[in-house]
Amino acid sequence: MRRAFLMLLLVLLAAGALAWLVRADAGYVLLQYGQTRIETTLWFGLLLLFALLLLMLLFARLWRGLSGLWRRVRGHPAGSAGHMSRDRTAQGLRAYFEGDWERAARLLARGAERSPYPLANHLLAARAAAARGDATLAEGFLALAAELPDAAAAVSVERARVQVQLGNPSAAVAALGDGSTSSAARELLLQSLARIGDWERVSALLPDARRERLLPEAALDEFEERAFLARSVKADAVALRQRWDSLPQTLQRKPPLLVRQARALSAAGAGMDALELLVSAITRESSHELVEALGQLPVSDANKAFARAEKLLASHREDAVALLALGRRAAAAKLWGKARDYLEASHARAARPETAELLARVREHTGSSRPA
Repeated sequence: MRRAFLMLLLVLLAAGALAWLVRADAGYVLLQYGQTRIETTLWFGLLLLFALLLLMLLFARLWRGLSGLWRRVRGHPAGSAGHMSRDRTAQGLRAYFEGDWERAARLLARGAERSPYPLANHLLAARAAAARGDATLAEGFLALAAELPDAAAAVSVERARVQVQLGNPSAAVAALGDGSTSSAARELLLQSLARIGDWERVSALLPDARRERLLPEAALDEFEERAFLARSVKADAVALRQRWDSLPQTLQRKPPLLVRQARALSAAGAGMDALELLVSAITRESSHELVEALGQLPVSDANKAFARAEKLLASHREDAVALLALGRRAAAAKLWGKARDYLEASHARAARPETAELLARVREHTGSSRPA
């Protein structure tokens, strides 16, 4: 309110000063061109000049607006085809995210001609065609995308993704090749190799995949575990140890992998190493799976294996699984009396068919005919 009052006061003072100046001296302006003369007061001349400047400003703004309109009309002839193209792209994207694959492919392809990003149109159209199961149409869109400048890397990744989508992981691996440089390409290559069971190459890629965090840690652990299980078949003891040492420690503590490593070592002629692996694991954290494997593991020195197991499981004498494992180790060492005692104790705590079967065989050696 105060500010408005001050502004009004200033305007009134300015108007009063101007009126005083006009009254004191009106001034004189003469304009002459040939025989034409225009005479007026100075103040009226200034008013005309101000009005002329306003008209020029309005004309300039009008001209700029008309020029912009003309440029837009020239840039989109034939009923604003560019706008129609953008509309098709927008409709195609909406259809794509709604899962209407046929409509999405058609609209994205039609909108690619005048799209500012035709590569995206072609690649998404290829993905939509693949979602419909149309491999030929998908490859056609990818071929169109490949004709665009600097599109080779993006097209190879998308071709691999489309092949995975179509259920052809081998074709995806072929599309990516060994020169996959982008994170997306390496992730696709890793997943495709896992699908076709090429665990040697999966294992080779896993260290870099962990370093770059291509996938969540749980997914990488699953790949590592599956690769280890697949590669532990028919491997020699040296290779088995090297592969085991390359595993993350979190995986080295998993009972299924410990059991598989122990059995593979035993099959490769390193039964005592396998026994020590299980003993160390049970010392850290016992589990029925590890204890059962300890009882069943083939070893070269059965007496030493029994002694190690008996000492290790001394505190598990009330556990039926541990007693069964000790009975098996004693039977393997032909210590029939100890085997019978452990098996009878196990059977008394949990009547399992395998315990009863082994106990019957042991009693044949001890001459005992007591029923199990």
